Amino acid sequence: MKKMIVVAVALAWPALLAAQMPPAPAQSQPAAQEAKPVMTHRCEKCNETFKSAAAAKRHFVKVHNMKYYCAACSEGFKTKAEMKEHMKTVHPKPAK
Repeated sequence: MKKMIVVAVALAWPALLAAQMPPAPAQSQPAAQEAKPVMTHRCEKCNETFKSAAAAKRHFVKVHNMKYYCAACSEGFKTKAEMKEHMKTVHPKPAK
C-alpha cells in the first residue's frame, strides 16, 4: 500500500507545483523599442510637430512671433534694438 501512495504523489507533483507557482511576469518591450508618443499638433508656419496644443502655441510665440523685420532680408526680430544691431552688422551702409 505504501508504494501506491508514493507513485500517486509522484505523478501529481508537477500539477501541484504549477498550481502553487505564481504566473510568469509578462514580457515587456525594451525601452529602446517602446512606441513613441504621437505628435498630433503641428506649427502652421514651419510644420514642426508637438504633443500638445499648448506646446505648439509656446513654440509659435517664441520662434515665429516677430514684431520687426529687416527691409533688406526680411529676417524677423522681437525688438527694434535687435533689428538695428542686425542692420549695422549684416547690412552696413556703404562708406561715402
